[in-house]
Amino acid sequence: MKSVKKKSLKKIKMSDYSDYEDDFIDEEHNSSINKIKEEVTNHQKDLNFLLNKIKLRDNEILNLKTDLSNYNDKLKNKNKIIYNLQDKIKSIELNESKSSLKTNKVSLSIIEKDHTVIKKKKSQNNWSEHNTLWSPHEIEYNDLELKDIVSGGGFCVMYRGLYLKYINVAIKRIFDPKLTDKLKEEFYNEVRILSLLRHQNIVQLIGAVFKPPSLCIVTEYMKRGSLFHVLHQSNITLDLNRKLKITKDITNGLYFIHYQQIIHRDIKSYNVLVDEYLNCKICDFGMALFIKNIQNENSKHLELYSGTPQYMAMELLDQSGIPSYKSDIYAYGILLWEIWSRNVPYDGLDISMIKKKVLEKNQLVDLDLLDKNTPNIIKNIIKKSITKNIDQRISIYDIIPEIMTL
Repeated sequence: MKSVKKKSLKKIKMSDYSDYEDDFIDEEHNSSINKIKEEVTNHQKDLNFLLNKIKLRDNEILNLKTDLSNYNDKLKNKNKIIYNLQDKIKSIELNESKSSLKTNKVSLSIIEKDHTVIKKKKSQNNWSEHNTLWSPHEIEYNDLELKDIVSGGGFCVMYRGLYLKYINVAIKRIFDPKLTDKLKEEFYNEVRILSLLRHQNIVQLIGAVFKPPSLCIVTEYMKRGSLFHVLHQSNITLDLNRKLKITKDITNGLYFIHYQQIIHRDIKSYNVLVDEYLNCKICDFGMALFIKNIQNENSKHLELYSGTPQYMAMELLDQSGIPSYKSDIYAYGILLWEIWSRNVPYDGLDISMIKKKVLEKNQLVDLDLLDKNTPNIIKNIIKKSITKNIDQRISIYDIIPEIMTL
């Protein structure tokens, strides 16, 4: 009997435990389900919050796009207003220059007479007096200190130097011992032109030494040297924005030169100087001429076909034409190709080879060598600048509005 009771007791206990376990499992299961439901509810709330946030962001993006579109429209209108104002300024300046020419006929005639007399004068004092009529500032040679030689060519050497002991300057010194009248005229012409050209993208004249034998032209010093050095002899990275900045600086400078009715005649990377901030300025006006002097009947004595062969237009290479604004534009187009390809134009070829390549075979610079990121506007300007047909060559007045939109 005892054993039977024990068994029955065991059964009862097991049964009770089983019921208890089932109840526990049900409660735990229900609790888990409730927790999951709460988590799902919280996730739904978070999701709804994020969706609302995305909608708000989408609305903000739409508003920004609308604002950007409106800004671009305003910018276009602003550019149109600027160019209209520039045209008005041009006409005003032209009228002012005409009136000033009329009022200054006596002074101009004195200068022209002195310029013809200079060929007959050999006195140092007379040369100095002649130039002080129009020179902005005459410098004494003793106030200059020549330092490093920067470059040299022809009858001159370019130095880095000091003016008045502390001012960094570039000094172009004429060293020809003969110092012919022709060389004096070229010197006189360069100083005169530089004194007229006051622009942020043209190297600024500080003064000149007029007393032979130490004729010097003193200009501002540009730390990075020539653009040729920056493009081909330095490790400076030139991204899209930097190349655009260089292009715009040169375009602005040439625009002002042509506006003053001057032809540079030697646009090239060696004649563009660069400062530490990569600002570019056109320099070396030794060959520059006023357009009226070239078109004058008395221009036969001028060396019209001088220049750098790699940048010379076809009509100058074969001497079928004369220097003009359009020959400057051809050189400008070659320079743009050089900037955007970082290749030296016609590298390693002498003048006879260049003539054969350009004149006989009509093989110009290879546009396929331009960087992949070169804007189409730049490509089109290069094509229109180096075309053989002078009449089809683009002018600086058509170029500058396109360049300034980049």
